[in-house]
Amino acid sequence: MDDRSVLILEDDGVLCRQLSRCLDRRGFIVTATGSVREFRASLAASRYAAVLLDLSLPDGDGVEAWRAGRD
Repeated sequence: MDDRSVLILEDDGVLCRQLSRCLDRRGFIVTATGSVREFRASLAASRYAAVLLDLSLPDGDGVEAWRAGRD
């Protein structure tokens, strides 16, 4: 895990791109996901220093996805 790694879960494409660009410009290594399924796969594949969650998604709840991925 890199101390600069950030995982984003956001289904709004415009907001997700804006967050990603902003963090990238500040030196963070960003992985952006747009669904709970993608988020869980990324969380299982790597470790992240920080996670930004959308709470309400079409395919689930961001907090629940994060809790499930930590187990």
